[in-house]
Formats: sequence, structure tokens, C-alpha cells
Amino acid sequence: WDTALLRRPGRAHSIGVAMATIAWPLIILIIVMFILIFIAAAFLLVRFQHPDEALRVWVPKIIFIVGLAAAFINVLLLPLDVANRNSGSTLDMLLLFYIVYALVLFMSLLVIPFTLFFYESEEAENNEIHKQAYTACCYTFGALCIFALVCGLLYGFAGTTRIPTRALTSRLVSANFPVTFPCIDCTATGVFLSIQVSLLVYMVSLLAFVGLIMMVCYGGVGMVNLPVNLINDFMTRPEKITFDEFQRRRTEIGVRCSKLIDTSDELSTKARSKGGRRGWSDRRKFNRFKRDVIALEKDFRKNNEAYKASTHPYWYYLKLSLGVLGIIFTILWVLHIILYMILFPPFSGFLNDMFSALDDVFQLFGVAAYFCFAFYLLWAVIKGQMHIGMRLMIVSIHPMVVGETLISSLLFNVMLILLSSIAVSQFCATAFASYGRLTAVSSIMLTQISNLKYTSFFFKNTSYFLLCIIGLTTFWYCLCGVRQKKPKKEKDDDD
Repeated sequence: WDTALLRRPGRAHSIGVAMATIAWPLIILIIVMFILIFIAAAFLLVRFQHPDEALRVWVPKIIFIVGLAAAFINVLLLPLDVANRNSGSTLDMLLLFYIVYALVLFMSLLVIPFTLFFYESEEAENNEIHKQAYTACCYTFGALCIFALVCGLLYGFAGTTRIPTRALTSRLVSANFPVTFPCIDCTATGVFLSIQVSLLVYMVSLLAFVGLIMMVCYGGVGMVNLPVNLINDFMTRPEKITFDEFQRRRTEIGVRCSKLIDTSDELSTKARSKGGRRGWSDRRKFNRFKRDVIALEKDFRKNNEAYKASTHPYWYYLKLSLGVLGIIFTILWVLHIILYMILFPPFSGFLNDMFSALDDVFQLFGVAAYFCFAFYLLWAVIKGQMHIGMRLMIVSIHPMVVGETLISSLLFNVMLILLSSIAVSQFCATAFASYGRLTAVSSIMLTQISNLKYTSFFFKNTSYFLLCIIGLTTFWYCLCGVRQKKPKKEKDDDD
């Protein structure tokens, strides 16, 4: 399907002719949006980076900016493709898709993993750069070999897409019979058209499948947890306290800090005895330690804010506004999934109709609205990963704290965003199929990736899985409440 589009006869000549029908305002819009995306990525880097790393580690920072921009551009390709279709332009969006997908693959499979392994292997004492580089190369090469082996085997056995079509058969008619005349005595038979997809598309589908799991598990939890936590931050905002209360809380924090220092020494000693390697139980203990450190830092900041009143109260009202807006986005997503994706035939186009109506007012409005709903899904995935990681201790915790985020945490989150962006793009292409009809993204995401052998069931039923996780998370909050309980160890210490 895609190779036929790329290799159709007379393509080189048609490009020269098509340049006359390209909508140049659309090209200017794309360039401006790309520039704004890179500026936004650089702003987020400056906003979240740790002060100790402000004037060093420039290469990972460039990787962070490029990776985050690639994720945002990947999500924006569908509305831009719709704008290209509506303007009557012949801009080759399919080629742009392939360039962005190749960049996402390169960043998520090679560049970011190598950089992460490089900084995660740094030792506190007697650290050597060449040892870090060697460790990062070994881990990255091993991961690439595993991915190449899995991708090669699956592509050989299941690299075809089965497109559902209808075959029409009828009796023979005269050659002069009008083509536009209705088919006489036609019978329709459902058949599947099997087409071999390109290797690039199949590699994207594998990453989309991994991102799909994260989007469903983390995104389903995050779509409920994100607005609830924002509102809870407003409800539990620090109030002005006296100096005596400030000192009392500070003493309690100091006691907890001393215990965490002892735990850190114990973990470090145990890691040295094993040659720096951590087993399954050791990783769980280390993640639990990181969770307690994050909670301690949060309590320390809140105590200082309550005494010094350093945080403007409008900041908490902004969180309240974002929380209420998040609830609206979650409700709209749930309604759209039910009305358009689950019910058959669809009861309503819902958000598709809203985007089309906004495009009728001004072409950029529909693009902006689509990006807001897609970005909300990405934000929910990051929030869900933090929420699940803080409790199950299975995955590493990499919090995004303003002004205190290390480069390793920034890179981990941007890789998570990159993988999730492919799944979000695929899910949004399905959710907004009528809005994005007759576009290049539909030929890739809906025609090819959604109909691949062995994975089509998961791609076509993502809405059911996501809605189920959202429902279970909502039920959990209604049953257990919002406020977090203290860990058992801390309760025993207080007693």
C-alpha cells in the first residue's frame, strides 16, 4: 500500500506539477508550529532541569529537546494531514510521516537508551567515562539485537496486513455499458486483501504495540488520577504556620532524613558486595527508597512554603482550574469512546463533529483542539506511570519536579512520551477516523497497522481496554478515597 504510493509511475514528474498546487500558507503554518514546538521543548527543559546540571551535559539536553519535539510532531501529523486535505494542497504528507517515524525509531531505539544507560551506570566513587561508555554500548547493543531478532522473525511470519474488503460480482454486460450505472444483479462477498507492509511500518507497529500497553495501563489510570491529584493539591495546599510549628515539622523531617541516609548506606553496601548488580528484591527496595525520598522532598517543600508563603496562592488556583479542565477532558474522552468507538453503528461523531465545526470557523482551531485531546492522553500516561510506580515498586520512579529533575529522569520520561506518542497517534487516528478520512495517516494507521496479523485484535479493541481501566480506577477512588495513607513502616516509627 505505502510502496505503491511511493513508486507510482510518473512520480518525479508529478512532484514538479504538484508544487503549483501546494498551499504555501499551510507550509508556513507547519514551519511556525515546528519552531514553536522546539521552543516549548527547550522551555520545559529549562523549567524542570536541576540547577547542578544547568551549565553542563549539553548533549543529553539536545537529545531531550529533539525527542520531545519528535513526540509532539508525531501527534500533530494527523491534524496537519487533515488541514492539507481540506486546503486542496498536494503536500506529500506520507513522506513527512516516514521521516518523523524514522526519527522516532532512531531516538527511542538507539540514542535515548544509550544515553540513559550511560548516565545510569555512573558510579559515585572512582567513576571512569570509558567504563560508562562501554556499559552503555553493551546494554544498547544487546537491546538492539533483541529487538532486531524479534522484529525480523515477526516480520517474516506476520508482516502482512489483512484489509477487509467487499468483492462485487455480477453478470457480464456490454462494453458500452455506462460505468456510473448501478450494478445489476450484484452479489457482495466479504474478503480480506493481504498486503506485505514495509519494514519501517512494521517496526513502527511494534513500538506502537508496546506504547499501546503503556497507554492503556498508565493512561487509563492517569486520566482519573491527573485531575484528582490537581484538585487534591489545591485542597491540601499549605497554610501559613508559626515558627514553632515550622520547627516541629522540620525536626520530624530531619528524623526521617536520618533514617533514609541509613537506608541509603545499607543499599550502597549491599550493592558493592554484589559488584554493583541489583536483584529483583534489591530493585524493589531501591524503588521504595526513591519513593520515600520523593515524599520527604515534597513534605520539605510544603513546610517551607507554609512558613515563608513562597508560593503564590494563584498557583494553587491554577491547579484547581487545570483539575476541573482535566475532569472535562476525561468525561469527553469517555463519552467519545462510548458513542463513537464502542457503539455500532456509532451513535454520534461527537469530537469528530466538534473538530470539523472548529475547522469551519478557522482551520487552526480544529488542529489546536485535536492536539489538546492528544496531549492530554500523553500527560495522563506520564502521570499514570508515576502513580503506579510509586505503589507497585515494579518500575523505576523518575519524577518530573520543577527545578529539581536530573537529566536521567528527563530522558526516561521523554522516551516514555516517544513510545506513547505512537500509540496515541494510532488511537487518535481510530478515535477520529471520520475527521481524518482520506489522509495519509489513515492509510498507515488504520489501513496497515490496525489490520496486521496477530495484533489487529489489540489495536481494534483498545477502546474497551482503556475504558475498563478508567472505570476500575474511578471505582478504586470512590471506594478508597483520594488521600494517601502513610507507609506501614512510617506508622510503626510514629507509634
